[in-house]
Amino acid sequence: SASYRVRVDGGSWTTVSTTSSNTLNTYTRTGLSSAAHKVDVEVLSGALNLYGGVFSSTSATGTSFFKIGHTGSRTREWKDLVRSTIWKSQMSAIDPDVVFLHLGLNDNAASAGIASYTANLDTIVSALQSYFSDSVSIVIVAPVEPVSSSRIEPSLYYRNACAKIS
Repeated sequence: SASYRVRVDGGSWTTVSTTSSNTLNTYTRTGLSSAAHKVDVEVLSGALNLYGGVFSSTSATGTSFFKIGHTGSRTREWKDLVRSTIWKSQMSAIDPDVVFLHLGLNDNAASAGIASYTANLDTIVSALQSYFSDSVSIVIVAPVEPVSSSRIEPSLYYRNACAKIS
């Protein structure tokens, strides 16, 4: 659980309190123009994990992009999150046509192991497929080659796992 505050473009702060730990809580800000914005988040108490943002434009027709992720995340975190009821309802509200999954670099750097990565990624893909049947395309983006000091296993293993699951 956490309490935090958010402001956009240096405006006034809005305080948000999460309802419970290990539950996805959301903050929504509407009425922004289709331009670049600076978002500040300040934790007031507790621990806050940011799982990304959903950015879309309801005032214009065309393609909307949603980025849901956070720096440093690994497949083990996402395999549990994507199976939660609240995450399923959030994704259903977005109703994506295409989902890009770009995971693996942090798994490799943290010595998570290729077997764990493969099983977790398969769970993530299976969960997404079960939510949307054939109405969503899932693109798995193989992790890039990390700097040598972060590489535990050859990236080829991760690329092979992505190809196998695809």
